[in-house]
Amino acid sequence: MPPFVVHLLALLHELSHGPATGTETGLFSEPNTGLLTLLGTLSAAQASEPVAAGRPCPAAFVGHLAQLLRFSAASLCGTPEFPDFAAPWQVRHVSPDEWQQLQRELGGAFAALRAVVVRGRLDEDRLNEALTALTHAATHTGALRFHIANVNSANPHGREQAG
Repeated sequence: MPPFVVHLLALLHELSHGPATGTETGLFSEPNTGLLTLLGTLSAAQASEPVAAGRPCPAAFVGHLAQLLRFSAASLCGTPEFPDFAAPWQVRHVSPDEWQQLQRELGGAFAALRAVVVRGRLDEDRLNEALTALTHAATHTGALRFHIANVNSANPHGREQAG
């Protein structure tokens, strides 16, 4: 496997799960800061709250990321199906089951992109496409990390706000 593919896979892993097991820090983050881990700290109610007035909720970002990564994986395989790219941004509220499902979908989308990168031969165009997907995902991951840190620092003792 070419070194750039190994590095791309490390970046994908760090975005989704955090730095490789057994390392103190990653390429750009600390342990336990993978997006899938951090999303697990949010309740469905917190995932349904907009990140700021007039902005989407975390659940919408997660739906968008899952869609983006699935689309990128399919595109790298040469079989893209163009979804309704506006649909994830319409999410305003998720139930606990819906929130869990969105997180599973995101995990599956990260895994799908990883699988395509592992088995595919990335020519220059496909490498650019994979890097574009990674950069897009990293941008939203950073925003979600920041938001989750704010939510968790505002509510350090539990997932649900007191009633």
